[in-house]
Amino acid sequence: MTKRNESPPTPPRPVFLLHGWSGSARTTWAPFRWSEELRNRGFSPHAIDLLGHGDASAPHDPAAYVDIASHTAKAFEGHNQIDVIGFSMGAKITLALAARMPHRFRRIIVSGVGENVFRPERVGMVADSMEHGLSDAVPERVRDLAAMAFASGNDVLALAACMRRESTPLTRDQVAAIEVPVLVAVGDLDPIAGDPRPLVAALPNATMIRLPGIDHVGTPYARDFRSAAIEFLARDEETK
Repeated sequence: MTKRNESPPTPPRPVFLLHGWSGSARTTWAPFRWSEELRNRGFSPHAIDLLGHGDASAPHDPAAYVDIASHTAKAFEGHNQIDVIGFSMGAKITLALAARMPHRFRRIIVSGVGENVFRPERVGMVADSMEHGLSDAVPERVRDLAAMAFASGNDVLALAACMRRESTPLTRDQVAAIEVPVLVAVGDLDPIAGDPRPLVAALPNATMIRLPGIDHVGTPYARDFRSAAIEFLARDEETK
């Protein structure tokens, strides 16, 4: 019971975790105990499944994914001043939402993204391979992405539809509207993210870390990334 004239305890600050394409809340964040580590530092973690992934609904129509950012934002309802950790597609969604509603965010961590946030996604061959089967005629990287989708436990046709959605890359002006602190984390063996420096330069208040020896898929499992992310979120909390 709260004593008279004492303020009630401050509830734990919510942290939302957004996985990448073909991942899920369970497969991306659970293996290295992200939720447990966040709770140990006084946060309230919310690992969510993006549309078409995990336990979320999985439509096969690409049109259902056109505004996947707004669909994701429904998970934030009832929370203000949130922190978000996003990986790959989840990071792109995080940046898109922060550009629309910067007042909703306190701190942001994006990983597995760099200059690719400013480029259109080229996904046709990957989606074709998922819909019609793998072929030795397609490039190795395409086969690897399609094979990852088949092994993910997700609905493969939903993943293909998500890939085929109409999407517009972010602009540097949109990213420049995100004034909250942002941590950009990229593995130095990540060819998908590309050079992170253009993204960092466009963000008004960004910090970048490179993850040595880490490729794109391994980013959310990297111990150095998890430690740096939680320290970044806890920085303001520990000065209160």
